[in-house]
Amino acid sequence: IRQLYNMKGGAGEGSDQESRQRWPALESNPEILTNFLIGVGVPPTYSFVDVYGLDEDMLAMVPQPAFALVLLFPGGEREASAATTKEAGPWFVRQTEGLGNACGTIAAVHAAANSPIAAQLDPASPLAAFLERTRGLGA
Repeated sequence: IRQLYNMKGGAGEGSDQESRQRWPALESNPEILTNFLIGVGVPPTYSFVDVYGLDEDMLAMVPQPAFALVLLFPGGEREASAATTKEAGPWFVRQTEGLGNACGTIAAVHAAANSPIAAQLDPASPLAAFLERTRGLGA
């Protein structure tokens, strides 16, 4: 993930210590998440929206087609140890202590990488290059 920011000229340009201290947090805000993904190569026809509930009436308000749902909740060791990656499975990265404040970035990249959006990326875009370099690596 730090490499993705390096390609955009953001955090991660200095030493590892500087990178940890300067990681730009993406707040759980649809406009900010959308702008980040557009900035790294996702076509602007895609966007994040707020989901106000998971019941049928609330989900009916979500524009279709929807490719991902980003949930904001605290995780723990149990969730981290249960996550696995298979080469043929979904793209996955685990947030570690060295990637503090990266949960919004990781969620946005997961959403794009594991949906039909990934097939529509410009191969020269920072996100396409990042996914190509990291696909199949262990989490």
